Amino acid sequence: MTDGRHVKRPFIVTILAMAQVISGLQMLLVSFALLSVSSWEQFEGVAGIIVLLGLGYLVLAILALLLARGYVKGFEKARRAGRRVAVFAILFALLVLVLRESQPDAGSPLLTILGNIFVFIYLGTRKVKAFFASRQNR
Repeated sequence: MTDGRHVKRPFIVTILAMAQVISGLQMLLVSFALLSVSSWEQFEGVAGIIVLLGLGYLVLAILALLLARGYVKGFEKARRAGRRVAVFAILFALLVLVLRESQPDAGSPLLTILGNIFVFIYLGTRKVKAFFASRQNR
């Protein structure tokens, strides 16, 4: 707690929560599409892989929505999880960048890397930490 008062939620934390909701809904739609497509006759040989992908997207969608809820509610666990997600996204984007043999272009993961570096640093700032700390003992 910071002096027994709650700190107002920073605007960018709200933006991050909205981005997670949008991402979660998008992954939910992809999950439903994959699970639906897996039953089509022409995908008979790879239906198992498509089902696993669909279930994977479903898990990621649920986690994204839970992360958004944590941002809105001010759960410290969500702040730490958001930083970990940013690190994993950076590492994955770097892996994609390294495995590509061509030069970076418009489809390059460079914006993903820069955006997630911002998220990682931002979620570690004093102002954001104070917001999440003020919500701990409610």
